[in-house]
Amino acid sequence: MLIHKGRVQVATDCQSFITPQIATISVELSQTITADSADRLILATAVAEQLPLITADRNLRSTNLLPTIW
Repeated sequence: MLIHKGRVQVATDCQSFITPQIATISVELSQTITADSADRLILATAVAEQLPLITADRNLRSTNLLPTIW
């Protein structure tokens, strides 16, 4: 949505970085973690790439899906 609205500019389209795996993880996340679609994609990307997530969001920090830093 940010790309579509022109608020974020990238040199590629979203299909090249939002993979089917990331999309699947994002929709399978519990609504108790977050209902925000952007947060779900960020969390799903970190899970798919097996990376820690840097966030101040308490709900995202409370998940056991990956380590968080803040």
